[in-house]
Amino acid sequence: DLHSFPTRRSSDLEPVAEELAPAVIILDLKMPEFDGFKVLQELRANPNTRAIPVIIATSQSITSNLTSRLPAGTRVLSKQGLTAESVASALTEATEAG
Repeated sequence: DLHSFPTRRSSDLEPVAEELAPAVIILDLKMPEFDGFKVLQELRANPNTRAIPVIIATSQSITSNLTSRLPAGTRVLSKQGLTAESVASALTEATEAG
């Protein structure tokens, strides 16, 4: 089953992730209310959320500079070419690897 729990503030994500223990998190890097890089760093620093796979969905250009700022193995999807199939594939890979 797929459930969505959108959050508006970075302070909301960590407690929700701890409580719900989702199979995967899809995270944007640039949002009006918070920085996705910081959120990812906080998730990885917390022993209760560090093992949750995170898929990055971004409108930024996917460059080596961007990927070098992410933990090794983080999946990155470009919003420009986003399809149901690419999301399904990334979700399958993330949950099978986790």
